[in-house]
Amino acid sequence: MHITQDKTDIAAFIHAHITRLFAHEDSAGPQKIMDVIEVLAGFFVESCFLFEKPDLSLSSGFRKLEKMLRSKPYRGVLPEWALPDASKLDARSEQGRALARFVLDEWKECEFSYMEFVVWLIQNHICAWEGEDIPREETLRFFVEAATRCMAYEIAAQELCDLVIEKRIGTGQWSLADSVCGLSGFAGYCYARNIRDQQIEDKNFAGTFFESESIVNVMTQEAARMGVPAGSDWRLGMVANDSPADPPIELIESIEPICLEFFNVLSLERPSERAVVCAKAAGRMLAVVASGDTPDMPHAIAKPLAMAALIESYRGLEALQPYLKEAYLSQDNPV
Repeated sequence: MHITQDKTDIAAFIHAHITRLFAHEDSAGPQKIMDVIEVLAGFFVESCFLFEKPDLSLSSGFRKLEKMLRSKPYRGVLPEWALPDASKLDARSEQGRALARFVLDEWKECEFSYMEFVVWLIQNHICAWEGEDIPREETLRFFVEAATRCMAYEIAAQELCDLVIEKRIGTGQWSLADSVCGLSGFAGYCYARNIRDQQIEDKNFAGTFFESESIVNVMTQEAARMGVPAGSDWRLGMVANDSPADPPIELIESIEPICLEFFNVLSLERPSERAVVCAKAAGRMLAVVASGDTPDMPHAIAKPLAMAALIESYRGLEALQPYLKEAYLSQDNPV
């Protein structure tokens, strides 16, 4: 790649922007590096979407990065705790994707030159982190994991929307509003399963069953990116937390076989990843319903509808699968 003054200026801008992203956060050392890796993964994935076959661009970019680093990714088995958190990865990678779109507007060369620049930028970061005693093969492995999952979430969300349209809306079984509630509800259900599974496996797990903001953010931010008006009316008219949970059980049971088969094909086994994909798909369907010049439903109604389906499904996990309560109590944990 031919280095020019413009390219070095853009690289400096990207570095300064990423630094500002974490200027007010407490993360430091390896944790901060992981955050930067996730942002760079989103930056890289957005660059891959410039091409007709982004999955091939992704693998080609990995090979080029390996050649430039003269290193292969670490090939050992990563423990579960070392894998990136799905909702956090989605948030960080979307920051990187937004940065990539901004930089692309200022780029004066072709997309192939842009891709070379992105790979060169990532190589520089990985080499710099070696100075902090982090081997490049390990950093490269984490980057590959983050970028692969980031692209998987993006493609899976769109494919899931198409599947719901074909299998449920196209057959007349669901309306557009049903699709929003069904996807939102299943996202909340999967995320609740994720929290409950961690509580069952680890008595010292600090998360609580009623923490759902991370998956809520995935849906709301995806909807906003797709054109749904932002605002504070997402929780308008929702019931109080001390009222009985009222999940959309029929919609969840209707969409569950479709989602499970779809996720099995994609090898998305972790409930947190399934929740993120469903939440992103729900945000996109919400944009179909509530955005544009002539929306099918006012966004002031559609947004609380989606939010209620997600939150109530999250709260109502025991109503959907009561046996989980017995499994949890058998670990001598308070509900």
